Order: sequence, then structure tokens, then C-alpha cells
Amino acid sequence: SYWAITPMDAVCIVAAVLVPARNPRLVQSKHGEEPKESEYMELRECPPRVDWMAVSLCGACVLLAGMAEAAIAFWLYTYAMDHLHLTSTFASTVNTLFFAMFTATRFFCGWLVTFMNAASILKGSLAIALLASLAMLLPEVGLVTGSQWLPCLGLIGVGVGVAPVSANSITALSEKTFISGSAQGSIRVLAALGAMLGASGTGLLQTFPAIAEAALPVVVLFSLAAETVVTIAMLWYCGDGA
Repeated sequence: SYWAITPMDAVCIVAAVLVPARNPRLVQSKHGEEPKESEYMELRECPPRVDWMAVSLCGACVLLAGMAEAAIAFWLYTYAMDHLHLTSTFASTVNTLFFAMFTATRFFCGWLVTFMNAASILKGSLAIALLASLAMLLPEVGLVTGSQWLPCLGLIGVGVGVAPVSANSITALSEKTFISGSAQGSIRVLAALGAMLGASGTGLLQTFPAIAEAALPVVVLFSLAAETVVTIAMLWYCGDGA
């Protein structure tokens, strides 16, 4: 079902971007009726310019955050059962906590943004996500042994860290450039692509014996490391790097 729904999501977003919209320079008549051809009036304001470099960096941020989010969302239960050897009840509990904390963090950051800017939230959330991803990876490389709960806390922590990224990346982008419908659609296409890569990429890596057991932590850590680099570049470009 995933392979059917996600491409449909991408196709619908592309279609929405390509649907011809009414020229924003044309206004309606006073009574809201469709004006006759002779009644069209052209607005003198030029449409704002879109900074596509900033849009591309924001899209990359959303894509990479989506990779980490989708990888855990799709594989957490299987990872907890088959690799961490948790019982079905405990695995379900961890899975529920991930989604609960993820959702709660989005609501919390929606309130927090009224007190601090989006750039600060992005920096803090990525720091949390990176530390949490290390908690997932350390047992895989043998630096921590005999712990089943450390990777579980890492999984939940990554969810907390990536939850605010998408919304706050776009907020930071809006402070740099006008976001047109095409720009918004492009970002959504990249978000769908990130979800596809995170879920399917983790499954693909599990087919290779050398990395099969560490597939999920590797995908999450890779995406978050790349996310950090791209976010720093975006904030610097948008003037919020300090």
C-alpha cells in the first residue's frame, strides 16, 4: 500500500502545481462576479521574486528530515521485535510513544515559536535528534552492550528532534523569500521523496547481511548528519546562521 499511496501523493502535488490558476494581476468586479473581458484590470504590483536557492535548501531540509521520520515510522516495530528482541507489548508501547511524542512536540513547538524564532528551534531540535541517533547507533558498534532501552530512547528522541523541522524550515524560508505555489509544491514533492527514500532505503539495506541489523540506525544517522549540514547552509543563506 505504501508504494501505491506515496507516488499518488507525489503525482497529486505535481498536478496541483501545474493546474493553471487565474492570473493574480486580474481582479473581479465589485460584486464578486466574473468580469467581462473588457472589465479586467491589471494590478501594477509585480509578483514577488522567489529565491529558488533558498527554496532548494529548504526542500532538502524537509526531504532529509522526512527520511529519518519515515524510516522510524515504518520500521520501528519490526526493529524492536526482530533486532532488540522486545516482546510484542513492549514493542507496541515504544511505537506508541514515538508517535505520541512526535505529535506532542509539534504542538509544543507551535506554541514555542511565539517566543523564539524558527532558526533557534531548528538548531535545538537537530541537536536533540543527533544525540538521540547516537543512542541508536552506539549499541550497534559495540560501545554499549546489554541495553535494549537505549536504542528505544534513541528512536523516540529522534522523533522529538525531527518533529519541528518541516514547519520551522518553511518559516525560516518565508523570512528570506516569497513562497509561491510552485515553491510550496516543490517542497511537498521533496517531502514525499524523503518519505519514500527513508522507508524503502531502510528495507533495501536490510537485504545486505553486513549491514542488515544496523540498517535503521545507519539511515537515521546519515539523514540527520546531512540534515545538519543542509540546515546550517540554509540558515546561513537566509541570514540566521548566527
